[in-house]
Amino acid sequence: MEAELVTKIGHPNIVAVYDFGRLGDGCLYYVMEMISGESLRARLSRQMLSDAELVEVFAPLLSAVRAAHDIGVVHRDLKPDKVPPEGRPQRTVPL
Repeated sequence: MEAELVTKIGHPNIVAVYDFGRLGDGCLYYVMEMISGESLRARLSRQMLSDAELVEVFAPLLSAVRAAHDIGVVHRDLKPDKVPPEGRPQRTVPL
């Protein structure tokens, strides 16, 4: 299960998964931390990023992708809507 693999990565730039499983009706579920802030897509819709800001975003992103690849996980849906422009997710209190 994908959620189980995410828990094994343990990287600060990858969202934490707290629980996952299967409901009585067979539907799968997972519970992950809430991340606040805008996405990279929202930021880019307002203005382009400077070279320094690009490094700030992509250095932690590439570090997270590398950590996933190191355990054999390939992210198949990486897109600007899922990337915080600050480079690091702004953590919120988990529910």
